[in-house]
Amino acid sequence: MMQKKIGNILLIGKDPAIFGNNLGIGDALERHIGYARRWRASGFPDAEIKYICYTDRSEFFQRQSPIEGLELIPTRSFCRAAYAWDAWRQIAKLVAKGWTPDLISPQTPWEEGNVSAIASRKYGAKLVPQLHFDLFSQNWKDENWMNPIRFKLAERVLRQADGIRVVSNVLRQKAVDHFQSDSSLVLVSPVPVSVKSHVKISDSSKLKKKIGASDAPLILFVGRFCEQKNLPLWIRVAGNVVKQGVSVQFVMVGEGHLLEFLKKQIDELGLTTFFSFPGKKNTEDLIDYYAAADLFLLTSDYEGYGRVIVEANAVGTPVVSTKSTGPEDLIENGQTGFLTDCGDEQALTERVMYLLEDKKTRIQMGAAAKQKMIQEQSPERLHNGVIDTWRSVLLGGN
Repeated sequence: MMQKKIGNILLIGKDPAIFGNNLGIGDALERHIGYARRWRASGFPDAEIKYICYTDRSEFFQRQSPIEGLELIPTRSFCRAAYAWDAWRQIAKLVAKGWTPDLISPQTPWEEGNVSAIASRKYGAKLVPQLHFDLFSQNWKDENWMNPIRFKLAERVLRQADGIRVVSNVLRQKAVDHFQSDSSLVLVSPVPVSVKSHVKISDSSKLKKKIGASDAPLILFVGRFCEQKNLPLWIRVAGNVVKQGVSVQFVMVGEGHLLEFLKKQIDELGLTTFFSFPGKKNTEDLIDYYAAADLFLLTSDYEGYGRVIVEANAVGTPVVSTKSTGPEDLIENGQTGFLTDCGDEQALTERVMYLLEDKKTRIQMGAAAKQKMIQEQSPERLHNGVIDTWRSVLLGGN
């Protein structure tokens, strides 16, 4: 008797924005609706995607089904420490009601990764952990005393996996080299990014006025104020640019525990009048910031992907970035932007100054970057990449 093909997918993660974009920057719900539609259309018409997501006990977080074939299940955990146990309880409830997964994909390879590994063995499901950041970065390991422990937990889970989903080719190669694994088991599938088209105009004074900035050339950062981004280096580069006597302004969009530390550094360098911190912005407002910027500067020590590069390039804003894994996939050095070695303050300063002083090249690079994003990073193409990853593991590469 031919076995019935179902193709149920269980996702486990920590992105509460999936319950509504008002919770933060991103398009998680839109992405997963796209996954559900494409997955059923790809040959699994009876399949369901269940997403178990870490949340607190707020009444806002309730079980819901945005469309047929997709169900969002909050853990409503008392605290973060209870997340793994609560995720396991939700899996057990699903199985008790007759629903079993054919493939389980945890967002990180520890915590929910360990829960997923246990569940995959117990219920005979394929295991496909995700790597959205550079697990192999020594900077990451040194950042927190828990990270070496997380690394060991992740290693154990990844060695059990039927496939590993990574978000960049450079990260894929690192995973293949580290595990000495069959390269066909490490599948590249970036996170789809939805950015509405925004015309990049040579005279961006209107957009700058809209976001409360002056007409001076604007260098932008968007992201979390955390150790990974090496923002003290970002500020030192800004200081070097100011010393060149050029008219310039710096806008840092986001939030994080290093905010006050960074403001203190800026004050000590005498740069306060050049900086503004508008806080965290929603997706719609961010488009104006990206389009108003003359260039985007990223000084991270490690990046799995580099979503902000895609967002900046999508509106024609060129990026100067460190070679921190993900950006190496996204930027063609000297063509769509610039890449420097991590921590190279002099090289970063030189590349920023070059683009500030050469408006023609800056505009050309921005246009080339936008075209590259259109060709390589369209949401449709990347949605299909996720679907192809699941199909490859479930159907053995067919």
